[in-house]
Amino acid sequence: APRRPRAPRVCALVALQDPSDTRGAKKRPLIVFKAGVFGNAGDSMSRLMMMHFFDEGLFNFIAIGNITGSGFVKDNGRLALGGYDEGMQLVQIIQKLQKSSLWKVTSSTHVVGVSLGGHAALFTSYLSQFNDDPNGRPLVSSVAALCPVVDLQPTMANLFKDNLKGKLARKKLLSTL
Repeated sequence: APRRPRAPRVCALVALQDPSDTRGAKKRPLIVFKAGVFGNAGDSMSRLMMMHFFDEGLFNFIAIGNITGSGFVKDNGRLALGGYDEGMQLVQIIQKLQKSSLWKVTSSTHVVGVSLGGHAALFTSYLSQFNDDPNGRPLVSSVAALCPVVDLQPTMANLFKDNLKGKLARKKLLSTL
């Protein structure tokens, strides 16, 4: 029988209200943050975003590393660049969370992405319109894409062109493999 491919491993930085503490606990929005190119779940950008949102109010927060990040590449032995793959990854993660105890304390889901993670956030917005949560709510209530990569091919061509910046980008990329 053909071997079934294993599900990808995804690391996350998580800051949550305790779902088992139901004494007066109010539902809170869940923010799903997607890191930019080469970003990992626990890096400085993810921690900065978590602290920013906690300064703004009470949220549940999950930061997901980029699929170009060294953590994802090492754990899964593959590399992809943004777009549909990462948008679909976020939709699947949110759907898994809907089946968990976290969903009992979640009022709404919001996706925030930076740079290449913003590209993923835009795809998540598009893909979420085809997937509601079990209660008929939209899968994602809002999306914020901060400096998103909108046109991926010219962006990658510029990032990896034959100059010092391109050499450093290639070195960074190859160091994750």
